[in-house]
Amino acid sequence: MDDNKKVYTVSEIRKILGLSKGSTYTFVKNNPPFKVYAILGSYRINKESFDNWFNDTFN
Repeated sequence: MDDNKKVYTVSEIRKILGLSKGSTYTFVKNNPPFKVYAILGSYRINKESFDNWFNDTFN
C-alpha cells in the first residue's frame, strides 16, 4: 500500500482484514476502534488510527 496515503477505503480495509463486503461495512459503521469519516455517502478510514489499532490488536 502507498505509505503516503492518509486514508483507506472500505475495500482496502476489507482486504486487510479478510472480511466480506457486508461485514466490513457493518464494522466500519458501528463504532469502530479507529477514525472513520463519511463523505458524500462514502467512508474513509484514517490510516494512522487504523494502522495503530491493527498493530496493537494483531501484533
